[in-house]
Amino acid sequence: MPFIIEIGNSGGIDEMIFKNKWFMRGVYSYKGSLTNAPIARKFNMKHKDLNLLMAARL
Repeated sequence: MPFIIEIGNSGGIDEMIFKNKWFMRGVYSYKGSLTNAPIARKFNMKHKDLNLLMAARL
């Protein structure tokens, strides 16, 4: 798949998520946190906004 090569070329999954908003829409969990609000609501689970997690990255 071309996006796997792009992950490697961009510097890893963190950089891929940070640089590509289209890729971010397909991320349902990140570093142990559920990031998809509709799934969290359906199963009554807590979630974290991926945009906030990426903005707070070190």
